[in-house]
Amino acid sequence: DPTRHDGEEFVHVIEGCVELTVGSAEAFVLEAGDSAYYRSDVPHSFRNAGTGVARFFGVTTPPNL
Repeated sequence: DPTRHDGEEFVHVIEGCVELTVGSAEAFVLEAGDSAYYRSDVPHSFRNAGTGVARFFGVTTPPNL
């Protein structure tokens, strides 16, 4: 299920393929070495888009004050 929270988010795929959905209609397949940056108050979700292991890391920040 999509999640949302204050701030910004950066993700980087280390291995495999990850499908990132941001908002209601934007889905992106990220492969190893790909990154994405977006406002995390927009609903977003991840899923393994491949047949093997998918690994990624994410960094979130609080909103700018």
